[in-house]
Amino acid sequence: MSTIQQEQHDNIVELRRELAQWKNNHKNVVERLRIATQRKDLPVDRIPVINRMYELQNEVERLTAELAAAQNVAEAYGRIISAREKELAELRSQQAAVPAWIEREQLRKSLRNLLWAATERDKKNRIRQFDEFVDAAHAALTLNACVKGAAPQPSQPSEDCGCNHNCNQGRSCTCK
Repeated sequence: MSTIQQEQHDNIVELRRELAQWKNNHKNVVERLRIATQRKDLPVDRIPVINRMYELQNEVERLTAELAAAQNVAEAYGRIISAREKELAELRSQQAAVPAWIEREQLRKSLRNLLWAATERDKKNRIRQFDEFVDAAHAALTLNACVKGAAPQPSQPSEDCGCNHNCNQGRSCTCK
């Protein structure tokens, strides 16, 4: 064998020895921990790894509780948000109905005004027609009385209109 091959062989042998020593060290540590945990005179809670494990378990419990609380809060907010969304949808539907309601109310008001104006106009027309009828009836009665010769005296007022005009000339009463 050449010197280079001899050196490589020696390196490999040394590395194998070192690997075997590390394996033995590991086995020794595992055996010592097993013996330490099984000893009655050395409580397990005095080993630093066990203390760290308990700390981590407590932290896991605390984080689990925080997560559950956060989920509860998220569910509560979800219920609140869904309730608000329902209220908002209801308000939007009411808002959509408001213009139609306003238009209906404006239509009602304008129809009431038109009916009131028509009623007032009808009242005025009926009153005017009634007055014309009364005037025509008075004129016919006065003319009929004048024709028969029973006209009222000029000094006496007529019963219907209260005027003092001369009905003997055959004219109808025009004081109204």
